[in-house]
Amino acid sequence: MQDLNNFILSLIRNPGFSEKVNDIEVEFGNSLYQPMLDRYIAGENVPFTEVQKVWRKMGQLASGASGFVEQFFPLVRALNRQLPPERRLRVLAGDSPVDWDQIKSIDDVVRLVHRDASIASVMEKEVLSKHRKALMLFGTFHLMHGTGGSAVSLYEKDYPNLTFVITELGIFDTDLPTLSSSRLATWPIPSLALAKGTWLGPWI
Repeated sequence: MQDLNNFILSLIRNPGFSEKVNDIEVEFGNSLYQPMLDRYIAGENVPFTEVQKVWRKMGQLASGASGFVEQFFPLVRALNRQLPPERRLRVLAGDSPVDWDQIKSIDDVVRLVHRDASIASVMEKEVLSKHRKALMLFGTFHLMHGTGGSAVSLYEKDYPNLTFVITELGIFDTDLPTLSSSRLATWPIPSLALAKGTWLGPWI
């Protein structure tokens, strides 16, 4: 997903981004370490080996080995140094606040890890209730409207019609005899299209 990673990093670097967005909530962050993450993103002297706990001690194992994640946090920290205080970005860790060093069994995971509920709680407490705006970086299934169990559907009970979801196509429409027969083959790269009311809609 390097193209997607590059797009996200270029979006955050765009000078106009911090004029529109206050916070970035991420899937690849353990909310147990939010105070330390706040200090790091604000530019305080937090050792990088310490702040790495945010994404290395969490339920998403792939985050610990992700080059994108290792770039993301230092990038936001560096951008904040160049921004006036009122436009500095805050990064919110959305994953369940769990001390993974204390996890001993699958029963502990079932009891303590409630990812969508945690994502929704962070959004409600830190963004929506404060009338702020956030970019959410999560897998699509956490963001789908009206599913009953997704993070977005959980907080939309109290904050409806505020979340616009953009998802990459991933491997959709690639299991064809030839890719040239895809309806997407002639689209320019990159492309952005509204899916509601179209043949793409049911998938998004």
